[in-house]
Amino acid sequence: MSIAIKDSPTVTVCGLGTYVHTVKTAGLFLASISSTMNPISTLEISIQQNSNTPVTITAASNQSILNLQTKFQCAVNDTITVVLSSSAVPDNQLNTVSSLIAIDRIA
Repeated sequence: MSIAIKDSPTVTVCGLGTYVHTVKTAGLFLASISSTMNPISTLEISIQQNSNTPVTITAASNQSILNLQTKFQCAVNDTITVVLSSSAVPDNQLNTVSSLIAIDRIA
């Protein structure tokens, strides 16, 4: 059985950009992202640990929800970075893409 320990608050991000979390306590972490967007979106979500990108997902045509989840073994002061990017012009508007990001330590 795994118990999620809130190591950072769940945040809502409107638009594209980057969210960085610095690990305070070593352990196994779960990064979860759920995004809603315009069906013509080309949203790409990447999750990185210390600038290494182990997982990336890109929205398919006519997709309005995109979810991504992965685990990392982290040391103190490691960084977990979520990058939300897109080549579609409409995605550059502030409220076109909305993402819920949660990074939790699993004990």
